[in-house]
Amino acid sequence: RHMRLIIDLGVNHSSDEHKWFVESRSSKDNPYRDYYIWRAGKPNPDSPTGFDPPNNYFSFFSGSAWQFDPATKEYYLHYFAVKQPDLNWDNPKVRTEVFDLMKFWLDKGVDGFRMDVIPIISKPAGLRDLTADELKNPPRVFANGPHMHEYLQEMNRNVLAKYDVMTVGEAR
Repeated sequence: RHMRLIIDLGVNHSSDEHKWFVESRSSKDNPYRDYYIWRAGKPNPDSPTGFDPPNNYFSFFSGSAWQFDPATKEYYLHYFAVKQPDLNWDNPKVRTEVFDLMKFWLDKGVDGFRMDVIPIISKPAGLRDLTADELKNPPRVFANGPHMHEYLQEMNRNVLAKYDVMTVGEAR
């Protein structure tokens, strides 16, 4: 029937049950800690945790984009669900792992990927608070971070260009 298979590739985040994240939250010096985006909170004695989130980013799904982790007393970034912590694409090990995952599926015979929220893999420099105007349209700030094109070009060089595949990016 000459059908081709394209799979959904979500590499902006993982599950909070994924081995990497479980390890990441086990201690601040765990090698997987830098696979995710962790930040200290802003001290606030009136907060139940003693801290406020690191900045005013909010999740696409509701509430803050930061979740406090009692074990390490830091926050992790999640642009979507609390159970979907964002990966730290600034870490070359994360990119290598993602590229290996892509190669695994391509070697199995898939014909391409629909890349979920791919424009937000590179986070804004410094993760500063958003201004009042930026808060009106945060996807504009969250998307097209400073290294997005660099990461996509690296993905193409290391993976996609070596296969006869198609890709499509889903953007917000």
